[in-house]
Amino acid sequence: MFHLPAKYNHYCEVTRTNRYTYDIHELTDGALFLQNEAVGCRNGLQIVAMSPEESNPWDCAVITGVSVWRSGHIGILAQDAEAQLMLVDVLVAESHIGINLNFFKTYENMFTAVIGSTIIGSLSIHENGHCNDLTDSAYYRSKQCQAFTQSDPFGLSKSCRSVVSDMYRRVGIMVSQWTNKARTCVIDGTTAQCIPPVTPERLCSLPFEKRFGLPMDIAYAEQLIYDTSFYGFTSKVFANTSGITGQCIPGELNDRSVAISINPSQIDWQPNIIMSGLGFIDTDQRSRLGLDPGKGEFYYACLNMKPCDGHNVILLHDLDGSVNPTKVPGHMAYNNPAYVAPYPYCFEVPELTEGLFMCPSTITVDAVAKTGFRQYSGLWRDWGPQVIQPIVTTRILDDETAKNRTFAAFGPIKDFICSKRGYFSRFPLLIAVGKHHKIMSTGKIPNEFLIRFDAPSV
Repeated sequence: MFHLPAKYNHYCEVTRTNRYTYDIHELTDGALFLQNEAVGCRNGLQIVAMSPEESNPWDCAVITGVSVWRSGHIGILAQDAEAQLMLVDVLVAESHIGINLNFFKTYENMFTAVIGSTIIGSLSIHENGHCNDLTDSAYYRSKQCQAFTQSDPFGLSKSCRSVVSDMYRRVGIMVSQWTNKARTCVIDGTTAQCIPPVTPERLCSLPFEKRFGLPMDIAYAEQLIYDTSFYGFTSKVFANTSGITGQCIPGELNDRSVAISINPSQIDWQPNIIMSGLGFIDTDQRSRLGLDPGKGEFYYACLNMKPCDGHNVILLHDLDGSVNPTKVPGHMAYNNPAYVAPYPYCFEVPELTEGLFMCPSTITVDAVAKTGFRQYSGLWRDWGPQVIQPIVTTRILDDETAKNRTFAAFGPIKDFICSKRGYFSRFPLLIAVGKHHKIMSTGKIPNEFLIRFDAPSV
């Protein structure tokens, strides 16, 4: 990893869905280490901060020229990163989770990107239980990963206990998270003896990709994925017949891998996901995006408490139509049919996943005004144990033939296992471009309520 010169820090500025341009030579010419390769590791490349003063939150850091093969847990992992991180021209193949970047920082605009890279799920496709993989390794169902966990901090268990182990065989890119709590003892600064510096502050933060801490106030965050190819991500349903033989017999009837996935443990909030120039080779349409929260502990935490904004307020921007089946630019909203504009401006695209709505930006000249919206945040910083959620946002369509669109944001859910603090009121709000909105608290009215809104010219 190396920091770009300050004159290139603009490469790590948020785009707010405007077109992102870059010069690959300016991003990679300063690299000090190239052609590094990790094969068969637990975590292939681990990016960690060794001191709180190592980076500024506005620094732009690049990781390039790295190849990672068959990591048992995560191919490229970042913990407590403070600089804005870019992965440029990296190769990650056949890892349980290809890329997962976690940040601990205080900054109003947060950015990370994967650019010009290749992400491989499987180099060969398993048919009817037969293993056609390379000769140096074989895939065994339920033994596809090995993670450090709270109950198994030394990683000795032979079972997979990652946050997606009940959902996917492999994930290409798991969407990044930014939280207000450091994972490692050296950055957290609360442990007197911190050897090695990457020692977890508490074991309940494991596995490494698990949500730890709460979202960062009203910061705006983007996950960019540009000019990247995904190969060999498939979703299959196997027939449970006695005629199947071979060591790759699935332990379950469903076997699914996805190219891009949300983090199901990040139940409070997801960043804006902005994509362009993506290629999918030997990848099912239903394996492009993994937005389902699954049926594990995080799903039931939301089900028992209240709806989770991190599972319901998900906004994806497909700038060139390379992701969605219509092949036209637009944005997609997941599991929120009450808020998207009515047909024909928005419509469901079950080819990608059930509950995903596509809003093309090329239907009519007026389409952007009717369908376009961005994710901002409302923050209540009043003192005391008051509860004001849910915050209900109503978008006024100004259309006599259509009803107004309404959705509710419930705010963060307390982590009963690991949290040292209770609730605080931070609400992701979807604000439509050029439209009037009504925002209403259904609980106690706070003395102060701050809503972030960036003007289009910012």
